[in-house]
Amino acid sequence: MSILFVVIYLLLCIFFIIGLIKPELVIKWGKKKNRKIVILIFISGIIIDSYLINIYDMKNIKKALKNPDNVTSLDLSYKQKAALSDDFKNKFRSNEFKILNELDLSYNNFTEFPKDITNCASLRILCLNENNIHKLPAEFSNLENLEELDLSANDLNHFPKIVIKCKSIRVLNLNNNNISTIPFSLQNLENLQILKLDNNPIIIPEWLTEMKALKELSIAGIKLTSLPNNILDLYESGHLKINFEQTTSQMPAVKRRTTQAGQAKLAVDGKNYSVRLAAVEKLIDPTVLAKIALKAKDQAIRESVIEKLINPALLETFANEKEDYDVQIIYKLIHSFDAVPQEHRKRLISKILLAIHVLNDPEVKNEVGEIVSIKTSWSDNRQSYKTNSGIRSFPGESFQCSIKLKHLTGPLSNSWESYFPEITTGSYLSFNEAEVNGADLLGLILDRLSQSQLTRILMGSRDWQVHSAIFDRLNDQTMLSKIAMEDADAWNRRNATKKLTDQTVLEKIAVEDKDLDVRFTAVSKLNDHILLAKLATKDRISGVRVIALERLTDQALIAKIAVNDGDWYVRMKAVNCMNDRTLLAKISKDDGVTKVREAAQKRLEALREELPTSL
Repeated sequence: MSILFVVIYLLLCIFFIIGLIKPELVIKWGKKKNRKIVILIFISGIIIDSYLINIYDMKNIKKALKNPDNVTSLDLSYKQKAALSDDFKNKFRSNEFKILNELDLSYNNFTEFPKDITNCASLRILCLNENNIHKLPAEFSNLENLEELDLSANDLNHFPKIVIKCKSIRVLNLNNNNISTIPFSLQNLENLQILKLDNNPIIIPEWLTEMKALKELSIAGIKLTSLPNNILDLYESGHLKINFEQTTSQMPAVKRRTTQAGQAKLAVDGKNYSVRLAAVEKLIDPTVLAKIALKAKDQAIRESVIEKLINPALLETFANEKEDYDVQIIYKLIHSFDAVPQEHRKRLISKILLAIHVLNDPEVKNEVGEIVSIKTSWSDNRQSYKTNSGIRSFPGESFQCSIKLKHLTGPLSNSWESYFPEITTGSYLSFNEAEVNGADLLGLILDRLSQSQLTRILMGSRDWQVHSAIFDRLNDQTMLSKIAMEDADAWNRRNATKKLTDQTVLEKIAVEDKDLDVRFTAVSKLNDHILLAKLATKDRISGVRVIALERLTDQALIAKIAVNDGDWYVRMKAVNCMNDRTLLAKISKDDGVTKVREAAQKRLEALREELPTSL
């Protein structure tokens, strides 16, 4: 039957070639004969073509299943039945595709990530586009050699943070999902060169410029009123290729606000960064801008405001507002930078404004008094290096700031200097900014505040530097519980959970929190062995099961997990906690996954080495 199809297919190919070279002959023939026959020939050609391609693909699939050790590339796109078959699952689960580098699972309508493929540690390219995946499992981190990942056109509502553990990734495609934020930890992907975020309701953070390897950013279809200046600078200089659609119209919410007061409210309380930034762009009243600078919770929004306020014409209007405390504080702050080079003012003012923001809090102001004066000093600080082209100077800076408060005897002060490496071989030495952190000025103030005041400031701020400084001082279990249970920021919840000792609260977080890292932290602190046993055997997240079983002492239950858990990684971790030599020997021979068998063998050897000591 297949030979007959091939013969017909070849005859049809000849017919098509004649149609391309001499179309008039086909047309003439079609007029003489029944046109329906001509149409039928073309349709038959398409059907036979599809049939032969399918035969070819099935032969390749069967060949891959028969000799998995020799497969380097596997295309299972449009083949949901084959991709989900037990044959392939078992091959992946037992890691028989030992040299598989490229796997295409696109267009398969997957609703869950096929986690069996995470056993294939050799994978470098993985395509999962055009599916319905909404999250990635913890086991995804096993793909430590992965270089290119395509998750475009899925149902991702959150950035898949587990991807960040795959340090080798160079290309990450998240186009056409529903992702709204990019985690700061993305910077840990030091090899990432191409990031695609088309058609996501996302906010582009300014810290992307810190990713030195990033060469291409795709944000087409994202409704932006503007991009952070440092990203635009890289784009204009040619250091970063950006694919984006420029939109000049601002959001409807911003358009509807016609008064400066209305825009000011949006600039502080807008639902997302783009709305807040668009509102700031419409503000022109210097008094309103000054108040926004003190009230805005975002560092980036404050920077945008400062960029407007350092205009000399606006500063002149400040001088006449002697009765307005907020305006005078901003006036003092900006004027304290008169001796700082113009190109560094906005950056450094914005950093110190972080401290001013906290000092302007009503309860803090009542505790330490109003700001009396602000003094700054800046000096050029350079380091010379011997390079291939001779002695080169690496530019940097030294910066000091001092703030005098009404009720404090001494000023709040701190200094920062650029850090210079001992050796550099780079031929291009750019300006090395000092790591200025306004929170460094607040130590004395934060030490004076109550635990409830610290909690209120933390939950009302978006500055991670302030959060970090406050967590160093928080120890009240009631306040920590409040943050761990109520704060919208997962980073804050996780850090509060780290300091919690209340087992009741930890149990609730371990089961209910939506962020995996927060859950992992809570489970790692649990003491209730009944709950740990339940999590170790029944939780749907393998990472939770692993952390729970590592805290178990019940050897019978650990052994049960080592034999029965459906995830090889969990079984392997359970094996590492076992003491039953007989069962370990059995697992080392019978388990279907090589890594589990190897782990059982290593555990046996370790127990044998311990035996003389115990005797």
